[in-house]
Amino acid sequence: MPRISLLFVLLLVLELANAQAQTQTQATAADGEWGSFAAPGSQGVSDLPETGIKRLYAPNQSSFIRITPESVSLVAPNGSETDLSNFIGSMNLTEFKYTDDSTAVFVNSSLGGFTGDWHTHIYRFKNGRAQEFDILKVLKASGLPKSSEDCDPNIYSIAWLHENSQLLVLAEIPPSSSCGVNMGLSRGYVVDLDHHRVIESYSAKQYVKKFHRFLINPRPDQG
Repeated sequence: MPRISLLFVLLLVLELANAQAQTQTQATAADGEWGSFAAPGSQGVSDLPETGIKRLYAPNQSSFIRITPESVSLVAPNGSETDLSNFIGSMNLTEFKYTDDSTAVFVNSSLGGFTGDWHTHIYRFKNGRAQEFDILKVLKASGLPKSSEDCDPNIYSIAWLHENSQLLVLAEIPPSSSCGVNMGLSRGYVVDLDHHRVIESYSAKQYVKKFHRFLINPRPDQG
């Protein structure tokens, strides 16, 4: 399994309901080399298909991720497509997670390596079309940990909360000396997507206590 850049390991705790929710047309997180250690119930992409098309469907089949040997795109309920190829890193380090009601999806992807980059993109469906939610703007407004100006944070979506209107997100200053005194510092956030704001913020230790469904193993200096 590739070495994950975030300073904790997310251990999947699958409930029976989550397992039953997967359809035969959906690829589970186990398709990815690390997907089963990431977001609960996520769908791993694994490798690009050599030929043909792979589709990862929303729970109600209204939209899907379309994967071909040349591209990755999000197909919205009205049939419009959003190209995802420009930010997809390694396909073995890429996963998707739809909301239970199929009204939104997040995409986590990385090129790999110890320090990152890890990034997330969130899309909500309005009037049949996909609209991207600017998660970085919201997190910056709430106060991300400080680092060097040229050191972008690793950001990773974990779970949909509160009837899918809230998203649990982790952010980390990459563990590189070029990032300054906060190198490796990580925090958890609950983001209210309807109101475009952070409503809760946690240190790594606080996150472990609050969200006990996830096993997180931060370094001893985190907190």
